[in-house]
Amino acid sequence: LKRYTSAVSAKAPMMRAIVVHKETRATYTPFVENYQCSKTSGSDAEEGNYMADVLDFEQFNVDSARTICLGHFYVALSVGLWVALFGLPSYSVKLSYLVFGQRDIAVNMTEGAFNQSVTCQQWHYGKMVLKSHPFESLEPWNGTRDGPWDDLAPTDVWCGHLPSAYLSFWPNIAQLIIFTVYKSTGSTMQLAVQGVVGTCLASLNMIVLEWFFPDGARALPCVTTEDAYLVMSYSSFEGWRLQPASTEHEAWDKFDDVSSHGMLGRAVYKMGGNMSIIEPHWIAPGYENKFREHFANVTASDCEAGQLVYKDPNFRRVGLPACWLNVAGVLFLFLISRSARNTVMFGMSWHLYFMMNFMNPHMGVPRGEGPMPFFVTNYCAVTLTTILGALIAVVTTMTTPPWVRNTCIHSLEDDLSSLVLSIETIWTDAVEYFAGDAKTAKRHQIQAEIDGIHIQRCEVEAHIDGSWWEAFDYGITGSRRRLMAKFHGFATDICEALFVVKGAVLHESFGGDHVAFISLVEGPMRALCEATVRLMMVCHKACIDGQVDDEEVDQLSEAIDAVVECRVALARAFHRSDPQLCADLAEEQLFLFALSEWSRKMTVLAQEVLGMHGDGSLSQREGLCQSLKDALVATWSPSRMFAPSHVRFALMNWVSIMIVFLMGYYLSNSVFDPYCSVMPVTLSLLLVSAGGVQYEKNVHRLVGVTFGKCLPILLIECVVATMECSSTKRCATQALIILAFVSIFVFLYFNSDKWNYVGCLIAAFGVYQLTHGCGLSADHAVVYAGKYKELGAVIVAILVQGIVAVISAPQSPRDCFNDALQALNASLKEAFDALWAADVPSFHAHTVDAQRHLAELKVLVPGCSQELQLTRGSKPAFKVQFATEAVNLFEMAVAELAMVAVAAQIADDSDHASAGILEILLRREAMGTVNHSVTGSFAVVQDVLPQMLAASEDDVTYDELRRPEDVRAAAGLVGADALYAELAQASQKYTYDEELTNDVKVRLAIVVKALENVSAIFGGLEELCIKEAATEGAGIDRGE
Repeated sequence: LKRYTSAVSAKAPMMRAIVVHKETRATYTPFVENYQCSKTSGSDAEEGNYMADVLDFEQFNVDSARTICLGHFYVALSVGLWVALFGLPSYSVKLSYLVFGQRDIAVNMTEGAFNQSVTCQQWHYGKMVLKSHPFESLEPWNGTRDGPWDDLAPTDVWCGHLPSAYLSFWPNIAQLIIFTVYKSTGSTMQLAVQGVVGTCLASLNMIVLEWFFPDGARALPCVTTEDAYLVMSYSSFEGWRLQPASTEHEAWDKFDDVSSHGMLGRAVYKMGGNMSIIEPHWIAPGYENKFREHFANVTASDCEAGQLVYKDPNFRRVGLPACWLNVAGVLFLFLISRSARNTVMFGMSWHLYFMMNFMNPHMGVPRGEGPMPFFVTNYCAVTLTTILGALIAVVTTMTTPPWVRNTCIHSLEDDLSSLVLSIETIWTDAVEYFAGDAKTAKRHQIQAEIDGIHIQRCEVEAHIDGSWWEAFDYGITGSRRRLMAKFHGFATDICEALFVVKGAVLHESFGGDHVAFISLVEGPMRALCEATVRLMMVCHKACIDGQVDDEEVDQLSEAIDAVVECRVALARAFHRSDPQLCADLAEEQLFLFALSEWSRKMTVLAQEVLGMHGDGSLSQREGLCQSLKDALVATWSPSRMFAPSHVRFALMNWVSIMIVFLMGYYLSNSVFDPYCSVMPVTLSLLLVSAGGVQYEKNVHRLVGVTFGKCLPILLIECVVATMECSSTKRCATQALIILAFVSIFVFLYFNSDKWNYVGCLIAAFGVYQLTHGCGLSADHAVVYAGKYKELGAVIVAILVQGIVAVISAPQSPRDCFNDALQALNASLKEAFDALWAADVPSFHAHTVDAQRHLAELKVLVPGCSQELQLTRGSKPAFKVQFATEAVNLFEMAVAELAMVAVAAQIADDSDHASAGILEILLRREAMGTVNHSVTGSFAVVQDVLPQMLAASEDDVTYDELRRPEDVRAAAGLVGADALYAELAQASQKYTYDEELTNDVKVRLAIVVKALENVSAIFGGLEELCIKEAATEGAGIDRGE
């Protein structure tokens, strides 16, 4: 490996290094600091603004990996600190009393100390006072009326700074932070906004639904004289609640189970003859008459035993069907839309939670004695806690050490620097190699360098999108983002063309007239490479700093002129050599064409940068309104919504979630609680992707959620529960447990390639339970039983999801791979048909389709491994190595076809109009033989390769395979020499162009050589098939 220190200015060289990961081949370019480098001498001595040094890369790799790991650790530690800090109001008794007042755990602490046995109602907050007589309600404290307020006084009650609804949803903040925070600030901001939007949409839906049905499904069971006992309770949170019982023992059990949250009375009535109230009972002063009146009303209603009496008389006929339609319809809209994953997840989870409560006859819309202010409703509490959690998630990424580069703009800068230095290294080494006179091992180094370029479009696009959120495209950051995004687009195109360079380097034989030809073009070739590198570096600096000042304008203009001059000089030297259209110099011409195309693209980029500076578009940001409009159009685009793969994704998740929602609504035995939303809410956070059965992902879901539910129980009950609820020691211990738990599993989420999803689920589902407070009056047996039932219900939900996924996606990963392979073959066939018809726009379109299918294949190959399958099944093990080698060869073939498209079309034409090159070729008589040769090789591969990868039996005969000697003969492109001869004769009438990329003779040579390479690649694919068939012992009916 080499390290180049690129001096982007004479005074301030930016010292960087290229580091290629040994296993993943991912390229990193962190800053090189405090490393001792020994400068080389001779030809590698300092040249202009560039110099080559020798660096201890073993040590640098170790230090680089340590730096990345430490960066992830600090972000994970920051997440743990903020979660533990903002969870304090939930699990600290003293802070809970300060924030939420006398509720739940705090009321028990104040009962003895303050001589108060009252719980603040749901809508109460701040300083409250009990009426002096008859003590029937709490009222806000008024200094003029009530005098000084004393929290130790029996009549003065502290109800906290926030209503009780916020206490119930406070752990939501911690869970939202886990699901939202990511490695960079911009990505976290993007995920945060998506989560808030989804939550707001779910709340808005409920507000509209509540406007039509103000009480929801609130209902009371029908009470008749046939019931032996009736348990009646009233609370400010649930309102009236009736529970018939057949025995007195059952009645007292239900009496004891009545929640004390906001309770204002509970009593057991004996039905039948006297219908009297049984002692003991408790009814708040002033509510005795309300109980008598309500008891008289419910016993006088005309209904049948077991029937629900809805408060809204029209709810059974209109409201209930509307609710089911809303549940299913809104859920499907979330899934079928092309909204971001976080928007869909949080929107669905809160929608299902709200709707289950809305349809619960025991809850409906909690109103107490009358409508509550919106500030104290569940919808407002959920929305505000979600916004708070999103803000904290963003803050966590900003509270890391300054040297941690965790912003998207920094990641984008590193990506760009990596590409620039990789491209520089590859072209410098390739020019040096072609300037030689014999094959050397350097060609393998160049091949490794090209293979080592790790361009992941999705990551680059994610960094571009995320950096928008870091500054909303304002100021210098916005300018840097726009410039670097443009540079990334050009760099990606250049890197795709490098696969053609790799083929030219590997196939060059250095025979024939190579030495004589290179002696004429070597000087201009080296000069063009150096000038283009210099131009690329100046563009790189302008994009990195986001400013194009006058000095950079001059540098860009000078560099552009130098590149154009060198390109013309290379073309003139090429023409002086007067190369003939023949196979001898085809590789050299292909390489020079690619070099000129690279320099031309860099010139276009530099001109566009200057144009952005000149017309002021560099400082023009996309307006918020336009961004929202584009987002809405993309979200509800019919072509994207109803794409077959997305429809499968929506239906698969919709079916599984609706099944568990029905189970939660109707089932009330075993591990299922009535009207429980745990199962559908859990599945809404565990969306399944379409495209084959993902056994490993399903196992990871089960492991992550199960551990997330179980580990907190062990930690809390075995460590924290042994301490006093109000002790500082308990609070500190629980905070440390939360800090360690979250930091460890978030670090696993950030720093593991295989277990990252498991770490995320454990942290997210575990933190919700870890931040719950101490239940002083809770029965541990009841608590354990409830958590066991919840765990069982979640496991059932995940199993249902897995079963639905298997049924709705009957294809295995290998079947998906074979389908993608068939699609690739179909695209290649269409591309060849368009090629033989000289239809350049269609040829370009099908080549792009082939690139897309090739990307799908590269993603699918690892998942086809037998190790990731649940059972081996009836089919032989998938040939992962064989498939990988085949995909690599296909990648080279598609790259060659892309070069044909470049050579055949008019440069920089958005419609990909033909330049007449293919028409010239097709008029040649030898083209028929070439057509037959290429099509024949492709047809064999098209038929045999899918058969070998989809083989369901070990003993298979591949009759289509040819003899190895026939394959080698066909791989040389039969008819190529005759075609070269015809083209040499026909091209004499064409004059030379001062741009090699526009020269007709060069373009013709490029197309023919690319077809030669394609034929050789297909021959390599067929030889690979022959080798694999021989390895597996398959019969080959070739008369052998």
